[in-house]
Amino acid sequence: MDLTGVTHLASAGVAVLHRLLALHRDNGTTLQLYAPIGTPADVILSLVNVAHETHDPHDVSDASD
Repeated sequence: MDLTGVTHLASAGVAVLHRLLALHRDNGTTLQLYAPIGTPADVILSLVNVAHETHDPHDVSDASD
């Protein structure tokens, strides 16, 4: 789930994300959260210790080029 455009993430939103992650885990599927470094979503998810990617998982470019 791409959270790039999120400008505010209140406790209700965090609770929904926790529930979605639990539902996916219980169903044997995965939900990957993506919040770029320094964005409001990244700050909040880090604060509440929710695992998320900070680099675009769809970016296949090689950073070593």
